[in-house]
Amino acid sequence: MAAENAITATDSDKVLAELAELRRWSGAPREFWPHFLASVGKLAHARKVSLLFKDASEPPRWQSIQEWSSNTGSTRFLSQFTMQLSEIAERCAAGNEQIFPQERMQARGPGQWVIAARLQFHRPDGSYVIACLLPEETESSAREALVRLNLIADVPASYQVNQLSRIAKADVEKFAIALDLMVTVNTEKKFLAAALALCNGLATRLACERVSLAAGRLCPPQSHQPH
Repeated sequence: MAAENAITATDSDKVLAELAELRRWSGAPREFWPHFLASVGKLAHARKVSLLFKDASEPPRWQSIQEWSSNTGSTRFLSQFTMQLSEIAERCAAGNEQIFPQERMQARGPGQWVIAARLQFHRPDGSYVIACLLPEETESSAREALVRLNLIADVPASYQVNQLSRIAKADVEKFAIALDLMVTVNTEKKFLAAALALCNGLATRLACERVSLAAGRLCPPQSHQPH
């Protein structure tokens, strides 16, 4: 039993390190979410994890937009979990209910549990809930898994803030490049010198192999004569 707990602790540390990396993730959302759900599944020891979303449309309804599965367990419980998702998400979002037994079970005995948590976002455009189907667990074990789930519910918000920071930083860098080029070009008095300064400045700052500036003459549009 001690060896089993040691392995579990080591695995948990590894998953927590993965989640810490996801807080600083620089990839696109389509790459973030599969990694996040897989980490949630491993941390909660879940059989299946579903990400649900509800927007402000009328009538509002919950949609499962991303899933992860360990590909284990009874298909009966998996099907039951899928059918319960909308109700679970609504109860979690509206009343903060977060733990649900899938069926009546003996007191203190193991059984199938579902845990759910509302995810945190920097600027939410709707409600997001993550739901996990747990294997044969006691209620105390399921509540421990729920504590871990709540502790990582802010990972999407951290990812979103970092994404916004990177975008803002890129915009500032682009603005700085434009200002630097304007200063360089405006110091020149002749067109050829200004054109060379612009091309050389772009090549240096954007690491271009070649920059060309073309000039042309606007021709007036030809009038169409009736045939």
